[in-house]
Amino acid sequence: MDFFSNTTVTSGLIRSEDESLLLKQDLTRDGTVDMFGRQASKSKTGGLKASVLILASTVFAALAYAGVYINLVLYLKGSLQEDSASAAMTVNSLAGFGYVTSLFGAFIGDAYLGRYWSGALFLGIYLLGSLAVAVLTYLPAFTSDCTSVSAHCLHPILKNTFFIFLYISALGLGGYQPCVTALGADQFDDGYEEEKVHKVAFFNWYYVCYNTGFMLANVVIIYIEDNYGYPLGFALSSGALGLAVGFFLLGTPLYRHHRPSGNAFLRVGQVVVATVRKWHVQSPSTDNLHELYEDNSASKRSRKRIHSRRFRFLDKAATVTASDNAAETDQLTWHLCTVTQVEEVKCLLSVLPVWIAIVIYGAMFAQMNTFFVEQSALMNTQIGTFVVPSTYIFMFDTISVYIWTIIYENIIQPVASRRSGLSRGLTGLQRIGIGLVFIMLAMAAAALVEKFRREFSMRSSMNLETDYRAQISVLWQIPQYALVGASEVFTYMGQLEFFYDQAPDAFRGIGSAISLAAMAGGSYLSNTIIFITTKATSSQHSPGWLPRNLNEGKLDVYFWVLSFICLMNCIYFVICAQFYQYTNVDMGEAEDMQG
Repeated sequence: MDFFSNTTVTSGLIRSEDESLLLKQDLTRDGTVDMFGRQASKSKTGGLKASVLILASTVFAALAYAGVYINLVLYLKGSLQEDSASAAMTVNSLAGFGYVTSLFGAFIGDAYLGRYWSGALFLGIYLLGSLAVAVLTYLPAFTSDCTSVSAHCLHPILKNTFFIFLYISALGLGGYQPCVTALGADQFDDGYEEEKVHKVAFFNWYYVCYNTGFMLANVVIIYIEDNYGYPLGFALSSGALGLAVGFFLLGTPLYRHHRPSGNAFLRVGQVVVATVRKWHVQSPSTDNLHELYEDNSASKRSRKRIHSRRFRFLDKAATVTASDNAAETDQLTWHLCTVTQVEEVKCLLSVLPVWIAIVIYGAMFAQMNTFFVEQSALMNTQIGTFVVPSTYIFMFDTISVYIWTIIYENIIQPVASRRSGLSRGLTGLQRIGIGLVFIMLAMAAAALVEKFRREFSMRSSMNLETDYRAQISVLWQIPQYALVGASEVFTYMGQLEFFYDQAPDAFRGIGSAISLAAMAGGSYLSNTIIFITTKATSSQHSPGWLPRNLNEGKLDVYFWVLSFICLMNCIYFVICAQFYQYTNVDMGEAEDMQG
């Protein structure tokens, strides 16, 4: 009896150990938890099943945005009677505000609410602003024919209210985007090779879904706006946003979450202050730098950063001196920081030169939603027996994104992976650099098309031909849109992946926001270029390069200037890439912490 009793106990222990081993193998290794705060199960949470719902939400959120934004420059010129430059600057400012507020949304998500709750909050704000814009455009003052009255037919209070709610919706979209991007990437654990590969694919398909929303808006909502009025189109955009909210909330039980890590910028400030205080201290060897391996480390349950030799002066903040008492070495202070804290700051400083290159890219990308649209509005949109909205040409950008994404994932990435040994194929910087070349070619193509369009229009008008015969086909714009689409697959997708990957764990949402903030900087840089161009080229006797009637300007020369700026940006980026050092994570320590 004793023999069988001991055997039973032993068997029970073996089964218990096996079950414990299986349970541990099913747990994530990156510190993520489920909705109840327990260490996340690899099989029950995250992965493709959770990311699909995030991608579905992205499609409808993008559709809602595009339904308002694509035609907005024409709406401002028509219904609100703004001139070409003013309408373009308004759209750029709105886009820039949305991108800038992404930093605020990401900060709230990373530090306090978590990416899920922050995403849900800003998605609600986005829906509120969108509904208000739709309701306002149904008011008689917005639907009257301003073009035959005066530029002031809409009361300034109503006009300003309209812009306020546009900015509220931009705030919601800006705060939502980095949270949902980081949340989607959080569904894949770098500790498992198969999920690591899926994470790279997620950034590709996230942007594909984003562009799918734009295409659906072009096919359905833009057509309705052109044929049945803007109010109905804006209302449908709000309905699409309601679906985005539904899909996002549907995945609540499946999501993996990184716990809010507190004010990450406070830790950055501690490194700066500690460095200044110890400026005259000589940095010791790597072995003597301070690090913590408990929950009171720089970011709770975050992976440790391996010490790097870049920005060595910051190592002073992690140098233990005689004045640092025992209590200070066990907690975070303004006198002594950890290696991980210091490396977080080094990461932020390292990506800054790359960020500047993306800002310049963003200024070029902004042309697609401003002067590309105004250019297409002066072209022949009759295709066969159909007359389509001029903004339908946007679809060739999306088609290009689809094609190049397939090419990248099925040809470029596997070939590059075999040559480099990297599962992702190209490095983030290599991918960004290729896209910068494509955007330069896009500006050159736009310049050639505009020169031909204006000359053709002038010759035709002298012959007194009909309107359509006096315009070249809008299909001439296909190359410039296709090239912009190619640049997005490489630079835009690449920089999303790059900034997320290089950001410390506590900055992952902010890492995504940094990429969006670069596009914000691009929008404002585009406004600056437009302002300088307008002031420098216009006078009492000359309308300048960018007048209300583009046939009287030199938009082609403007595009050539942008192409030259792109060339300078490519040279600058190559220099930055040569000196960049990728950050390293101590995965072994991260796995130990999971125990």
